[in-house]
Amino acid sequence: MNLKYSIDFWNGDHYKNFEKIANHLKQFPISLIIELGTFEGRTSFYLLDNIPKSYVTAVDPNVHEPNFSDNFKEWVKDNNPNRFYWRREYSFDFLINEYVEGRRKYDMVYIDGDHNSCGVLEDAILSWKILKVGGILLFDDYNMKVLDNWFYISHREFSTYNNLIWLHPREAINSFLSLYKGQYELFIDNYQVGVKKLCELGELDLDHGHKDIGMFK
Repeated sequence: MNLKYSIDFWNGDHYKNFEKIANHLKQFPISLIIELGTFEGRTSFYLLDNIPKSYVTAVDPNVHEPNFSDNFKEWVKDNNPNRFYWRREYSFDFLINEYVEGRRKYDMVYIDGDHNSCGVLEDAILSWKILKVGGILLFDDYNMKVLDNWFYISHREFSTYNNLIWLHPREAINSFLSLYKGQYELFIDNYQVGVKKLCELGELDLDHGHKDIGMFK
């Protein structure tokens, strides 16, 4: 399949990472995947092609046209279009709705949308809520450099308000790894960072000591 793309976002690590993830997800009867920030659809269609019985929901308010449409048309020539669904909305709104409705859990969430640290951390926390135990949370651009072709700031607010500071995705990823330590196993560690979810904290039988505190007696 010949996909169109404006910039080659993938390096050698990306291919190895997605291959490793595909091999992991193949063990599940069905793999439900979210991609936050799909751009031209290249990652979505790779995962669909390499993970049998996988379904991808791509969340992006503004995909990159016309390449996105051309890539989708190319992919559906030999595939079921119902395996891919594009949600034209912001990741925060989508993830909140998925969590509140509680209809399903996902086997993988790929965070590659808002590259400012605040947005990355919001996406990570909400994604963790709807990720299955054993599922993969993957962050892109951990080692993004200022000189990289795709290092850019698309948010107008950072040029409009002088006190706003754009922070590298690494800041959010490091914070997540620190705050959620013990709940994950490091799965990928190179240009990208991926973790495998080990437990659902809310389902563990934890003794917080309330019975020993007077106000709870």
